[in-house]
Amino acid sequence: YAVTVWDNTGCSQEDSIEITIHTGKPFVQIQVIENPDSCGPFLLDAGDGFIDYSWTNGLTTQVITADTIGSYLVTVTDSNGCMGSGIKYIDSVPDEIPVDITILDTGCEGDSLVLDAGTGYNSYLWSDASTGQTLTIFQPGTFHVKVTDSSGCAGKDTLTVNDIETQAPEADFSFVTAGMQVDFSNHSQNAFTYAWDFDGDGKVDDTSATLTSYTYPFAGIFNATLMATNICGTDTLVQLVIILPDGIHEPSHAPGLEIYPNPASDYIILSCSTTRPASITLYNAMGKIILRENMGRDRKIHINANWPAGLYWVTLQTDARNITKKLILQ
Repeated sequence: YAVTVWDNTGCSQEDSIEITIHTGKPFVQIQVIENPDSCGPFLLDAGDGFIDYSWTNGLTTQVITADTIGSYLVTVTDSNGCMGSGIKYIDSVPDEIPVDITILDTGCEGDSLVLDAGTGYNSYLWSDASTGQTLTIFQPGTFHVKVTDSSGCAGKDTLTVNDIETQAPEADFSFVTAGMQVDFSNHSQNAFTYAWDFDGDGKVDDTSATLTSYTYPFAGIFNATLMATNICGTDTLVQLVIILPDGIHEPSHAPGLEIYPNPASDYIILSCSTTRPASITLYNAMGKIILRENMGRDRKIHINANWPAGLYWVTLQTDARNITKKLILQ
């Protein structure tokens, strides 16, 4: 803008001023940059050319680290004092390299434990600032480690140790049977890991530390095994689980029918207290009837050589009630 003025004598004077008008806010486009080490969280770049950066997480740099899922908002100020903002949503964060703190088997001395972060890393940093692969601890607590590999990628893990004075493990469990499904409760003491073998086939079916369930494919007698382990060793408990065939139910208390010897190999003697007409039925573990005879007060039955060893069920039937008891043939 320029102006010229004249006085009453006809003399003139000129002057000018330059005014710049900024008509828009700064444009902000946040760029997502992959970590140069191809691991760890993304980097967010708000762009250069601004004199001030203010992110919602409190950072004030042009580039920040996006280490959690969510929205990242930045407000920038240019050299003219104009302000603008931009936002970027991060829906995933690259995984850190895996690391798992384990407790080494150092015997069962009870005064210390050795924590191991594993091999294959270039550097280690524990919560006590030590830098070795392992950490020897003498008190309970929570322990952290950060590892870095040859590419500069990092990973972290945390382990809480509740007791340094380790005792031998004690395996213990109970179970409740409901048809073919059995619910197991782990009552073991002093163990770090658990291995369940529900059907006695030598394979690990579960590693649950508290409650677990297993559905058996057919009726029979099974060796349910729990192995409880810590650095002192392994304790094993085996209990018999009996799965009844459909339609057969064994009462918890069934007076009136005695079977002996049981287990048996050559013969059994059935003794009943009823004076009513009665019959006995012998079932195999699958519920198939293999013998049915009338019954007096006492009856001796020789074991058929074709009957395989295993679980059987003997049912005493009268016009008043039925009594069922299990029989083991050897």
